[in-house]
Amino acid sequence: MRRVDPETAYELLWQDLMALHREAVAIHRRRYPDGDERPAGPARFMHAVSLGRREGRLVAAVDRLMREATYGAVLDDPRRPDALLETRIVLAAKPYSFLWPQDTLDLAHRRARRFGDR
Repeated sequence: MRRVDPETAYELLWQDLMALHREAVAIHRRRYPDGDERPAGPARFMHAVSLGRREGRLVAAVDRLMREATYGAVLDDPRRPDALLETRIVLAAKPYSFLWPQDTLDLAHRRARRFGDR
């Protein structure tokens, strides 16, 4: 994977986080068509990453979401390890992969293994 400059890396990370958020909202609406327009998991995710971006701490916000979430941080579906924040964002081969500190990568690997076994 080609490494990009940090500013571009953060923008690409933001775009991928927003795509994951849109997917989570769409899944929620398919499951609960008459339900809440702002599902709790995706709304919490959006708040956390938006705040992290404003504060210049987007990577830390993703790390915090992984540490606080029961599983998957945004999609909350342990049956879909491919849709976890850990596998889609942190462990994926992306141009921004260099942003993750080793302890975040270690946590993501542990969580992806644990939730992938379900």
